[in-house]
Amino acid sequence: MYLALAKESKWIAFSLPLHNVLKENFLHLLHNQTQNILSIENYCGLNNSFLLNLLSERRKMMMDAHEQLLDVLKNWTVVEHEEFKNKFYDIATEVQEGIVNLFKGAKDSNMLVPCRPDGKRIKKCDVAQNRSVYELRTQNFDGLRIYFDQQGESLFLLDFGFKSNYPTTNAQTKALKKAAAKSIGLKARFSIK
Repeated sequence: MYLALAKESKWIAFSLPLHNVLKENFLHLLHNQTQNILSIENYCGLNNSFLLNLLSERRKMMMDAHEQLLDVLKNWTVVEHEEFKNKFYDIATEVQEGIVNLFKGAKDSNMLVPCRPDGKRIKKCDVAQNRSVYELRTQNFDGLRIYFDQQGESLFLLDFGFKSNYPTTNAQTKALKKAAAKSIGLKARFSIK
């Protein structure tokens, strides 16, 4: 009965490994009347990695998309422009998740630090002499464009927009110049040369 309550409350059972049945990652209960089997996660002291993975997955499920983004980028110093963060919270959840997935894909492909633009997923955009920013892009979400910069072990999240919102090349050039100015401002503020 206590295990059924624990399962309903999304708790984890803690048992002593006194019997082989109790040394498992899951304890199974059979309901006598319905014949349903109820499985609950179990920590028995011998399965530390199971518990750590379980708690890590549960923690990720409780994170909002912004926290997930910072978790994906946790290997580096992340400096966000306030406008990036505000816009991030104002967009639809599926676009937020799209941004997280774009950064995760770039990270998994070892394209972020050091930044390795390929011209498709990440493009280096020169906006003026000795001034450039990177554009993480996708055709999804009306052509999502995420502007960021990278220097040393730091990533600067600057701004983002949508290709569909840039009716002319000139409009996108202005967005790139604005992102480059944000990068310079953040680097100066945080004394990064």
